[in-house]
Amino acid sequence: MVWVLINSFIYEGEWTIENYSEIFDSAFILQGFSNSLWISFWSSLIGLILAAILVSSLRHLNSRIRDAIVAFTNMSSNFSGVPLAFAFIIILGTNGAVTLLLRQWGLLGDFDLYSKSGLLALYIYFQIPLGALLLYPAFDALKKDAYEASQLLEQALVNIG
Repeated sequence: MVWVLINSFIYEGEWTIENYSEIFDSAFILQGFSNSLWISFWSSLIGLILAAILVSSLRHLNSRIRDAIVAFTNMSSNFSGVPLAFAFIIILGTNGAVTLLLRQWGLLGDFDLYSKSGLLALYIYFQIPLGALLLYPAFDALKKDAYEASQLLEQALVNIG
């Protein structure tokens, strides 16, 4: 990392900030940064919210079902990269099996896996199991007293408002 940082200030053998000015002068590179930040923010936020809902609901299931769901999230969190992209292309691509079926039934509008919203769906699919695995120990450590206290606080806020 230090090597990359130092060499980022060297351009054609001389010390300069030319590399950085080239980045900020290029609309194409700035668009790439903007798109990356957009997809990172929204997929993380939506994935974290859905994972929190999933993990919160796991507290109300019996241990056998909960263990099965945790095992599934563990397995699916390792399903990433090229295999995940290939699976999504086969299932939801332009001629994907589910895409053709949903279009035939008239349930799929103009969804395109290769658009921003399609890429967002792919990233969210990957974020949910990771978020669930990260949140599960924290939610599991909560005592029943904390859950009851939050319900009392919620009821008090409803009564005030």
